[in-house]
Amino acid sequence: GFLVITVVLVTFSFWPLLVLLIAVVPSVFWMRKRNREAQLLWLLSLSVSHQRNLSEAVEEHAQFWWGSYASALRNLAHDLQEGISLGRALARRSRLLPRWIQSSIVVAEECNCLDEVLRECAQNHVGWIRDRYRISGLSNLILYLTLYCSAAMMIITFLCYFIIPKFKAIFNGFDTELPQVTETLIEVAD
Repeated sequence: GFLVITVVLVTFSFWPLLVLLIAVVPSVFWMRKRNREAQLLWLLSLSVSHQRNLSEAVEEHAQFWWGSYASALRNLAHDLQEGISLGRALARRSRLLPRWIQSSIVVAEECNCLDEVLRECAQNHVGWIRDRYRISGLSNLILYLTLYCSAAMMIITFLCYFIIPKFKAIFNGFDTELPQVTETLIEVAD
């Protein structure tokens, strides 16, 4: 009886967590990438609007990152310093910004309206991120209940497997009759 209850409790307590991990982890990485894109877009937009050197701004921005992303930013800064246009330099580093933004930048450079287009792209990108991950009240409720029930099941499993058997041994040494609730709890745990 106890083994079956333990298996059922463990199964029901870990499956929701596994499902949440499968659902949440990819969205965390997606959100991280999109936020980096938004930061880069705003950096480019503000640098162009304040007539700041783009290669210097991107190089400074790269100092706050690490790994392949920082390397891609440094390469972008190098390309800009070499005189390559922003649109072409971003096309060489295609993973820094989405293709639609890269295309918009290329067209904006040709039309000599880079300042407005960068600002509009940054605003649209941030709005798209916000709209994409607007979580409804029902989703929050389901997430909360799943986490709450999973945590409760894990605690109950722990108590039934480790704690209640120790209390049973202590109560058996008292040679007194236990309340019905306590006896029922011990029987369920066994």
